[in-house]
Amino acid sequence: MIWILAIVLCHHALAFWLQRMVLFPGASMPPGNARPPEGAVRLELPGDPEAAHAFLLPPLGGTSPAPLLVYTHGNAEFVEWSFDLVEPYRRAGFHVLLPEYRGFGHANGSPSMDAIVADVIAHIAAAKARPEVDATHVVYHGRSLGGGVLGTVAGLLPPDRLILEASFSSVRSMAGSFTVPPYLVRDNFSPSAALAGPYAGPVLLLHSQDDEVIPFAESDQNLEAARSNGNRPKSMKATRIEASDGMGHNDPWLHRAQADIMGFALRR
Repeated sequence: MIWILAIVLCHHALAFWLQRMVLFPGASMPPGNARPPEGAVRLELPGDPEAAHAFLLPPLGGTSPAPLLVYTHGNAEFVEWSFDLVEPYRRAGFHVLLPEYRGFGHANGSPSMDAIVADVIAHIAAAKARPEVDATHVVYHGRSLGGGVLGTVAGLLPPDRLILEASFSSVRSMAGSFTVPPYLVRDNFSPSAALAGPYAGPVLLLHSQDDEVIPFAESDQNLEAARSNGNRPKSMKATRIEASDGMGHNDPWLHRAQADIMGFALRR
C-alpha cells in the first residue's frame, strides 16, 4: 500500500512540475529570426522587464482609423511565424496585433496563464489607444493554445467578435490525455467558461474532425457552452466551420476558409 502511495505522489509531483514544458514547448525552442514587415510597430510594456512584446502590423490599404484584429499563435510557434499568415487580414483593412508569450522566441520571462493573459490584455489596451486604430471594431482570432489565450481574455476584455481555430474547451478538459489529473492543472485556459458566461458576442469555431492534436469533441464543448449562454442574442449565435477530409491540426484555416473568416471578421 505504501509503495502505491509513493508512486501516486511521484506521478503527481512530476505532473505538477513538468506540465508547463508540455503546455508551452515553444519556451524551450530556438527563437525564430523572421523580420517584421514594413511599417510594423514593436510594442513594449513599461514597468515589467519580463513582459513579452507584441507587434502591430498596419493594414494594406483601407481607411483610417482601421479595425483591430488580435491573433495569437499555437504553443510550438513564435510570433514571427504569423507575419505572412495574417496578411489576408491586413489586405482586408485590419491592423493586426501579434502578442508574443513570455519565454517564447526573443521574449523574456517564463510562461504562465496569468502572465500571458495580463500581457495580452495590456497590449490590446495599448493598441486600442492608438489614433490609427478603430477601438470600436476589435476581433480576436486564436489558434490552438492561442484560442485558449484569447478565449480566456474574451471573458475579461470582450471583443466584438471571437474566432477559435483548432482550440480546446479548457486545459483541464485536455489534461487526462496527458495523464494529468484536472485538479493539478496550473494554467487552465478556458474558452468554454468565457463562452458560457461573460462573453456573449458572435463566435466562429474552426475545427477539423481529423485534428490529431485537439479532438473535435473539444469544439463540441465550446459550441455547447456558447449555445447555453442565455445572454447571447439569437443574432449573435455561435457558428462552426468543419472539415472532414484529413485536414490536420497544423493546416491553417486562413488558407482553407479565408472568405468565410473575412466575412465574419468584417461584419459589424
